[in-house]
Amino acid sequence: MHESLRNIVYLKIFLFVVLAVSVLSLSYRVVLSFVNSAFQYKTFNLLLIGESTHLIHLDREFNTMTIVRLSGGRGEFQGKSRLAHSMKVGLLVDGSIVSNSENEFENSNNLSYAQAFKLIFAGQDYRFDHMNWVDVLKVSFYSQRIDKDNIKSIKIDDFRTDPDTLSSDFTANRFIDADIYSEKQSVQIINATGLDGLASQASKALKNMGYNVVSLTNGKEKKSVIEASNIDSSSVKRLQKILVLPIVKSDRPMVSDITVVFGEELERELTD
Repeated sequence: MHESLRNIVYLKIFLFVVLAVSVLSLSYRVVLSFVNSAFQYKTFNLLLIGESTHLIHLDREFNTMTIVRLSGGRGEFQGKSRLAHSMKVGLLVDGSIVSNSENEFENSNNLSYAQAFKLIFAGQDYRFDHMNWVDVLKVSFYSQRIDKDNIKSIKIDDFRTDPDTLSSDFTANRFIDADIYSEKQSVQIINATGLDGLASQASKALKNMGYNVVSLTNGKEKKSVIEASNIDSSSVKRLQKILVLPIVKSDRPMVSDITVVFGEELERELTD
């Protein structure tokens, strides 16, 4: 009898330990998802890639949303890096969701919670790049709070043949991040990839977000890096999070507050 009671106690202790470990593990994963969330700033730039592509810009400070529908779909964007996406659309892209099947994104003007959970639990139908389920819920939450009058839709039919048409439609500072703009950090871009026009493309992407680009040059650097005098500024942190380049604090005199070097090793990433 005593032996049976003792075994029951041991079993309860074992089950409690298993439950506690499971709860702690789940809690850790949830916390980690929030820490690794891409949507940590006042603005967020999201690509929805299907038969066509939607570029969604959310601004939490001014409670606005801009949606740009591009004619290019999976063939233009799938399989490419986030840096390549940013250079393609002329805006730094925080994350993207790719439809891997014939499923298309529903009304992107207002991502409901039902749609958000569908994206999260759809398995292989959708793939998240550089974002996670927390970002999807944040996009859903903030998009539903925006008044219809503060939603701007732009459609570009000739994006495949003339990508620069996107930049020409960036009017009224609609894509500027207020924190980046207010810091007024000057930026120098050095292109050492050997790809013609990369510095110019990067300049457009940064300017559209509020960066003050002051210099474009070619170089011979092999490694990509972000060099800055103040590595704690929002401007530097946002660049690092999107470009995923190492940051180096500089104490030497520089042409600008921030220097972005696209090294030789990026050529393959941008051309594959």
